[in-house]
Amino acid sequence: MLLAEIAGVFDLTPGIGATIGITLVSLIACVLLQQVEENLLMPRIMQGSINMNPVFMFFALLVGAKVAGLVGVFLSIPLA
Repeated sequence: MLLAEIAGVFDLTPGIGATIGITLVSLIACVLLQQVEENLLMPRIMQGSINMNPVFMFFALLVGAKVAGLVGVFLSIPLA
């Protein structure tokens, strides 16, 4: 419903509305692709190189991020 209201407002200005509309769709697509890459592809690629279960790697990354932030993300897989 919210997206319909936003689209209705953007429809009032045809030139600008289409540009902003495609920008919104592009932003959503980029975020979705980034999430798929980080949560599905990277664990599978890293599993092939270090022979570790992807679920264990995912939780190691989550714990590393929670405990030590960005440094924890980089150190979680080698320490696991």
